[in-house]
Amino acid sequence: MTLAQWFSHRGRISRKTWWIFYCLMPICLLGVLVEARRIILLGVETPQKSSVVEYIIITVFKVLGLVILWIGFAGLTKRWHDQDQSCWWIILLFVPNYFFILFDFFLSLGDLDGSSRWDYRGIAGFFAGMTLFLLPITILSAGLQPGTRGPNRFGPDPLAPPVTNIALPPSPQ
Repeated sequence: MTLAQWFSHRGRISRKTWWIFYCLMPICLLGVLVEARRIILLGVETPQKSSVVEYIIITVFKVLGLVILWIGFAGLTKRWHDQDQSCWWIILLFVPNYFFILFDFFLSLGDLDGSSRWDYRGIAGFFAGMTLFLLPITILSAGLQPGTRGPNRFGPDPLAPPVTNIALPPSPQ
């Protein structure tokens, strides 16, 4: 699978591809990032450096979080395409995630000096609750429900053997 295919919303993928590339890989990536953050913060000696380094790490994590969500959106779109479903239903799952991340990002930019007057825990809880309600339904649908057999309006069957154009020898007469 090429890097461009990870970000693409076109075509269809099988359940196996979805579980490996769109579920397992981001979890492994997040584990590596958390460990990298821990190692970086252990190497910081002074509190002044710690706050700057921690802010940079948090910002990088937020950007990588958006990238991982985009990749997840692309994979889920392809899985729903494999089931001959429109990807627009996925908006119900991903809008709370994107809105919460953007909301958190912009509020954290305004809170660099620690003097923010906003208490957004209630809003964060609402979006987290929406996501936690919809996520298991979406995962079960994408990860367990088989795709349609044969080609559909989104492309050829990912489990079908590739079609080769081999010239057959002329039949004997």
